[in-house]
Amino acid sequence: MKKILVLFLALSLMFLASCGSDNGSTPKGEIDPALVGTWVRYDDEYDLIIHLVFNSDGTGAEYVNGVFDDDFSWRVENGKLYWFDEPPYSYSISGYLLIINEITFSRYIGILPK
Repeated sequence: MKKILVLFLALSLMFLASCGSDNGSTPKGEIDPALVGTWVRYDDEYDLIIHLVFNSDGTGAEYVNGVFDDDFSWRVENGKLYWFDEPPYSYSISGYLLIINEITFSRYIGILPK
């Protein structure tokens, strides 16, 4: 089941990237300071490295296998993460781990390509 969720998240992110970026407006809702930063997921099975960048102004960017893929707006409302104009995602942060709908990302410390 976890493999299906990973594949679904990866495909969803790629599909959403193909839809183009949003209008760049600042999202309504709260900005969770614990989310701000860069998060990474390594998936050897699907040969994917996904970086998610959450900026403190409610904007963000996605990189897939080191290549810029899309930008997005994000916000938190009632403890749920809203991004890419999608329905809300459940999320939690524990130390250096971010879990979005049961998919685990780690806090990334490094430099992303431009």
